[in-house]
Amino acid sequence: MQSVKIYIDTTEQDAIEVDLRNGKVYFTKTAPSSGSAAVSYSYLNTPIEDAKCEIRKAGSSFLTFREYSNEDGSLILAQTVEDQNYDMTIEAAGYASYIVANKSAVDVVKDVCIVMST
Repeated sequence: MQSVKIYIDTTEQDAIEVDLRNGKVYFTKTAPSSGSAAVSYSYLNTPIEDAKCEIRKAGSSFLTFREYSNEDGSLILAQTVEDQNYDMTIEAAGYASYIVANKSAVDVVKDVCIVMST
């Protein structure tokens, strides 16, 4: 999960974080003082199941990792610092590929939400 803060000029605004994997919602500033305990939201993106992720040693064909996303579109990645830097590609039928090149182990596996366009 990645924290998000919303600002207008320099003033932080109330926002929520939605943890889809664990089914939890967090308020980033102040929680509501009254009302229902239920939270509803619109799911803007459709998770992509079976998207293929391949990570290679940068500038080579040496494959260090291959995995497919699960039903909620998640991938769990791990890489070692010994083989860095890395090139990574995520591909799914009907979507534009997501490609990053020459990234450190930390940068290639950090928690991010990747939105692939059709």
